[in-house]
Amino acid sequence: SISLLRINSDLLKKPNDEFLPIYDLYGHLNEYNRDEYRNLFLKLSYNEKLDFLELFIDSEPTGVARQVIKSLNDVFKEQLVGYRILNGEITGIDSEEEYKSVEDASLKSPHIGKATTHLYNKEKPDYENSVKESISAVEQVCREITSQPNATLSGCLKRVETKTQLHPEFKEALRRLYSYTSDEDGVRHSAFEDMKVSFEDAKFMLIICSAFCNYLIEKKVDSRINL
Repeated sequence: SISLLRINSDLLKKPNDEFLPIYDLYGHLNEYNRDEYRNLFLKLSYNEKLDFLELFIDSEPTGVARQVIKSLNDVFKEQLVGYRILNGEITGIDSEEEYKSVEDASLKSPHIGKATTHLYNKEKPDYENSVKESISAVEQVCREITSQPNATLSGCLKRVETKTQLHPEFKEALRRLYSYTSDEDGVRHSAFEDMKVSFEDAKFMLIICSAFCNYLIEKKVDSRINL
């Protein structure tokens, strides 16, 4: 098991040649000292248990990982654990609405997955780049739904506005949110370097940009709109 091999080296800090799987007479993997890993897990601290789960998920094949993530999220929800697993990362997004919004948006834009990884990287979180990836997801969706590779959010909003009712104040709020990262004082520019982007800032942008991507796509697929 690749996942247990990584746990052996990364969490137990043991040489890989001490990871001794047991093979049956036909050369098939039969056992890999399950008791050791079970006992290890039970003895770990709360945070180390989460690290264990992340290592396991990250090392498993995609199909297996999806099943494990779903099962763990169900347990987290049932036991009122304040975490959910998104894109292989254990995150502090436990609101069902927020989780669903980010999960849906991550299927539409790889930028959302990158933003999540930057935000919840335990060793070196990168809030500035998390924000950049979040807003890049909005730009990507804008360009895809308008079939214009150089489309901006402002241009996309104008096209949406001509096809459906979009309250002027709502449109202005979205425009200002975009300006937060994209104008001359935005997070993408050197003028912003003296300002510190916090975890709360980056989490807000991840959630709001995910919701924004979903909103724009829903407008696009609305039968009344042909952008």
